[in-house]
Formats: sequence, structure tokens, C-alpha cells
Amino acid sequence: MISSQNSLAVPKGTAHLDTVVVIPEYMQAPVKRGQQVGTAAFYNGSSLVCEIPLIVKSDVKRLSFGYVLKNMLLEND
Repeated sequence: MISSQNSLAVPKGTAHLDTVVVIPEYMQAPVKRGQQVGTAAFYNGSSLVCEIPLIVKSDVKRLSFGYVLKNMLLEND
């Protein structure tokens, strides 16, 4: 399930919102479309306004050793 947030009501006079994105430093592939990989929280000062999940838009396959080696060799040409 993929959701989207197109608009957000904030208090009048709010100049900007601070955003805190929380994602793991490392993820293990494969990652499937629709999988939650983190969150984004929007703050007005110290007040949490909204928190939304970060969802993968498309599948990410696991890389093979051969694929990585081939790309490393081709980049050095």
C-alpha cells in the first residue's frame, strides 16, 4: 500500500517546519515495493505536527559479487 500526503494544515504564522528523517544506516536487500524503510516527522518548534512512513517506490534487488566486480572494473577504464 502506497500512501501520499499532498497537504498539511499548520498553525497560522508558522514560518517553516523542521523535518527529522529516520532511516536505518544499513538495509539488507532485497527490498520490496511498498515496504516501509523509515519515517519523516515534521515539527513546528518542539511540537510534532505530522509523522509519515517512508515507503519504497520500487523493488531493489540483491547485488551479486559478480555484478559489483564487473562495475568496479568498468569504472576504472
